Amino acid sequence: TFTGVFLATSTDLLSWTRQNGGIAVIAQGGSGSIDENRVADPMVRVADDGTFQCWYSAENSGLVRCYAYATSTDGAIWTKQGKLFDKPTFAGLNPGEPSACKFSGSNYAITCDSAVVGATRFISEAFTLDGGTTWRWRGRVLEGSGSGWDSTQVFDSCLIQSGGVDYLFYAGAPTTGATENMGAQIGVAIA
Repeated sequence: TFTGVFLATSTDLLSWTRQNGGIAVIAQGGSGSIDENRVADPMVRVADDGTFQCWYSAENSGLVRCYAYATSTDGAIWTKQGKLFDKPTFAGLNPGEPSACKFSGSNYAITCDSAVVGATRFISEAFTLDGGTTWRWRGRVLEGSGSGWDSTQVFDSCLIQSGGVDYLFYAGAPTTGATENMGAQIGVAIA
C-alpha cells in the first residue's frame, strides 16, 4: 500500500533516523480527496528561498491518478497545495515517479513514468510556462532504445538542469517484470 510520504534524517548519509514518530508527513487524504487511496513516489527539492517542495503521485477512491504538490518550511510539516494535473490519456497504466526541475522563474518541467500493457515503461514530460497555472504535455520524451541495457523500458527519471543543459538520469532495462530480476542499470540523456 502507498499510505504516505515519510521522513528520515541523517548527518552522514549512512545512518538514518525516522522522524515524526514513523508517521507520514504527507498522509492520504480524507474521503473524496484526490489522494484518498494513494500517496506515493515523492520527489522533494529545496526552493531558492529555502522552502521545500514535494511533487507526488496521488490516487482517489475511484483509482484515478493525478500528480499533486505540497510545500514545507522545515521538511517536517507539509501543506498540500492540491492537484497539478491529471494523468494524461497517452500515459497508459500506472503513471508515477514525478521529477520536477525549475528552468526559469517559477516555470517547471516534470518528467514521470508511464507504461503500456506489459509494463513497458517510458518517460513523459509536462511543463508550465506560467508558473503552474497551465500544464502542457510533450508526450513520450524517452523510450526504450531497441537494443542494449535500456532496450525495452526506461523509468524512474530525475531531471536536473546545470549550465543551461538538461540532464535526464533514468533507469533502464532490457526486459519487463520484477525490478530485482530485470537487469536494470542507470543512464543519462542530455537535451
